Amino acid sequence: MMKIVSYLLLSAICLVLTITQRAKAVESANPSGAAKNEAKSIEALKAEAEKGDVESQLELAHKYRYGIGVLEDVLEALKWNRKAAEQGDAKALFILGSIYEVGKGVTQDEVEAAKWYRKAAEHGDVKALFLLGMMYANGKGVTKDEVEAAKWYRKAAEHGDEAAQYIIAR
Repeated sequence: MMKIVSYLLLSAICLVLTITQRAKAVESANPSGAAKNEAKSIEALKAEAEKGDVESQLELAHKYRYGIGVLEDVLEALKWNRKAAEQGDAKALFILGSIYEVGKGVTQDEVEAAKWYRKAAEHGDVKALFLLGMMYANGKGVTKDEVEAAKWYRKAAEHGDEAAQYIIAR
């Protein structure tokens, strides 16, 4: 099971690195125009995010987290992510769980991570369903409970999560 988790985490990291490298490559190909357009884009994004647009809030959080078009600022990223989560966005809820599980920009807190993963799972985030199952299976952030783990794995499997399907099939 740890191999699956390691593979999933490694895949996510590779995807983020690829996106960041592409963004930097585009900027370096046209530094003066790209920087000017990016600044306008950031201001427009902030304006929409301040109006409560969840997608803009998430995009802005992403840009601050990885320093895309702005200086990297994990606290600013957390602020925008939290605003999206307050509106019940499953992706934002999942990201908050991840932030607390890893401890980037906040104190690492598995209990807090489980809380956010549960909220994301209740809003239909399949990755959160699976990770909540793992937390129960391993007693991380919650009391170890195989029955509860199986419940969350089953829900994830029903939504097509292959890792959860594999675990359920064992």
